[in-house]
Amino acid sequence: MDLHLSYNSIARNILFANTPDGATPLYHIYTPQGFTSQTTTISRISPLVAHDLSNKFLTGKKSDIKEWSGYPGGVEVFARIHWTRVGSIRIEYEGRSMEADNFIPRSGFLWRNRSFTAPDGLLYTWTDSKELTVKKNGLTGVAARYRDAAFLSNRMPRLEIMPGGMHMVDVIVLTWLFVETVSRGGNRDSSSFIHDSASLHDGRFGYPTGDIANTVSIGTGDGTDGGGGGGDAGGSSGGGGGGY
Repeated sequence: MDLHLSYNSIARNILFANTPDGATPLYHIYTPQGFTSQTTTISRISPLVAHDLSNKFLTGKKSDIKEWSGYPGGVEVFARIHWTRVGSIRIEYEGRSMEADNFIPRSGFLWRNRSFTAPDGLLYTWTDSKELTVKKNGLTGVAARYRDAAFLSNRMPRLEIMPGGMHMVDVIVLTWLFVETVSRGGNRDSSSFIHDSASLHDGRFGYPTGDIANTVSIGTGDGTDGGGGGGDAGGSSGGGGGGY
């Protein structure tokens, strides 16, 4: 499943998949404007409201992305990232709140990577915020990849969820958002880089024209559509992911 970003921004965005019903919004990301400590909310978009035009999920105007509570329903927050200029960043997920460095600690050469133990008990590692890998039975598999925008081909960035990651898409979206935000901020753990500014290379290039280390255990998330295999159609995080 490919989750396309509506904008090349991570402060506010709608992640959507191409399905038989067209571009289907699945995830809502919102960070308020301001220059103090901020909280990014990550929400699932219910299929019951995904194609409701009054919600303006995919209008092409980032200003139409509202705080989750501004919608009449169907936008369910499942995680929050509390950015701060002083002290530690905190992540809320599955009813728990912990420091980001405990939730998804640094790992690898020069501490450039971030690792976490997923609901399946396996250790997953984001490498430079671009590839999520897992070791299983002595082999290394890829659970997700992040593709940057391609300016020349008018292609928006996307998060590719492999079959081996379909059982934990919520966790993948949350951890990717954290590592990519830190990466875009020059690896500075502060809130100053999450504003929509030139440093985020913000802008909209149009929808795709093709088919549309100490670690802690992270709990599983409930999907919006149920399980699914590869391709763009299917659920966002429910059961039934493939193996390697």
